[in-house]
Amino acid sequence: MPAALMNPNPTDCYSFIVGDLSRVWSSKYGTYVSVADPAYVTYSTRYMTPSFVTEISCSNWLDGWGIIGPVVLPKYIDREAYRRISTGFVFMGHPIQMRDELVNGIQKNDQINICAQAVLAHAAIAAGAQAGDFNWCADLNPFVWRAADNSFIPLDAFGMVVLSNEAARWKRVNTWAASALKDMSPIPRDFTDNKYWP
Repeated sequence: MPAALMNPNPTDCYSFIVGDLSRVWSSKYGTYVSVADPAYVTYSTRYMTPSFVTEISCSNWLDGWGIIGPVVLPKYIDREAYRRISTGFVFMGHPIQMRDELVNGIQKNDQINICAQAVLAHAAIAAGAQAGDFNWCADLNPFVWRAADNSFIPLDAFGMVVLSNEAARWKRVNTWAASALKDMSPIPRDFTDNKYWP
């Protein structure tokens, strides 16, 4: 008797791609397996196997559960780039975070904070702030930047501009790395490997 139930566990399911009945995509193993594979044979006696017109439609369906399907979708690359950008970089031996997210209902946007402070630093430099002068910011003297580990980095106006430039560079090189990955055909399944990223 044919199976009549859909598998309630998307992390361990199989899918046909129309036109190829010799193999099924396994969400558990992240690869195609033969329909003669013992695990699939057992599965098929219990559950229906959905069919998809394309690998992309199967991948989009699995993405609803955070599972990578037969095709690595460009949005996976965007998520990885965002994760890497948000993780931040090291500046003067300190970790700098680059979050852009909602945390407990509060918008945390480190990128905007860094850029905004750099605008004030540029204004201070234009007004005559000198290298080594840490008292350039009207409401925080001496000026310090709080790092991701809650340590404080004393910065003169020029140092704040350098921090801002490094933040922009960090975002730019990760964005370009993501773009290079999305230009690959096919996008490699190991796209999270550090070899693709700065």
